[in-house]
Amino acid sequence: MIASEFNIRKAEELCKYVGCKVWKKDFGILLNQPWIVQDIINEFDLSNNNPVTHGILNETLKKAERADDVVNEDLHKLYRKGVRKLLYLTKHSRPDISNTLREFSQNLDKPTKAHLRALFRALDYVAHSREII
Repeated sequence: MIASEFNIRKAEELCKYVGCKVWKKDFGILLNQPWIVQDIINEFDLSNNNPVTHGILNETLKKAERADDVVNEDLHKLYRKGVRKLLYLTKHSRPDISNTLREFSQNLDKPTKAHLRALFRALDYVAHSREII
């Protein structure tokens, strides 16, 4: 009935939606944002790192106990930038890192060197697992 009133054409297979690449698989639909991951690789210079393939976070992150545990302002900005990139990625296509991102977000005010190491581990994991997801 609608086709008799309007000019309707058959849609092609969905391949992009809201900034995500879409793949139909036998088990469901996969979403990915390879351009965001590439931006993370370029911005944090992760192209030459050894891949992290066995999970993201293997330690419990604790709040800073002493003032000298907290990273300096430049590293603090870098930490916030990394968390922001991961937050955007997690919101749309990478729920596998959401729990780790929660840990990072709880320490945005005073990250320590351990937080920064864990963040770079997570960024490296995302960079080297972009073909898996």
